[in-house]
Amino acid sequence: MQLEIATPADFVGVIQSKLLARRALLLGTEVRAEVTILTAEVPLAEMFGYATELRSISHGLATFSMMLADYRTLPASLLDQVP
Repeated sequence: MQLEIATPADFVGVIQSKLLARRALLLGTEVRAEVTILTAEVPLAEMFGYATELRSISHGLATFSMMLADYRTLPASLLDQVP
């Protein structure tokens, strides 16, 4: 999934670390006025519960949007977890 997160600068570091824990590929950051925009690609399976986590770590100040980026092959190390 293509992910775009708008957040105050205070939360950028913790949001990036939480994204990396979800197997995200960080694509870039952009500062617009008082908001930092983070762009990333992340597997959809890793995004369940993310809205709650983002709201919690940013005290409700960050928002995100998601859209389909493309389909990719599952890494071999995760094949045994598929039912």
